[in-house]
Amino acid sequence: MTIFFNDQPVLVESGCTLAGFLQTQGIKERGSLALALNNQVVPKEKWKDICLRENDKILLIGASYGG
Repeated sequence: MTIFFNDQPVLVESGCTLAGFLQTQGIKERGSLALALNNQVVPKEKWKDICLRENDKILLIGASYGG
């Protein structure tokens, strides 16, 4: 099925969770990440429990340091 990750289409297997998807993308859960699924912020503790569906939209935001 197709989902959208930061506005880019990505093919994933049916039944894939948010946490599983991030793992396949090489993204590690860390304190500086925020994730929205279909414009709703999802707390990290729920990432492993939410299964993705066709056309879901994931927006991942990470804090960065600098000046």
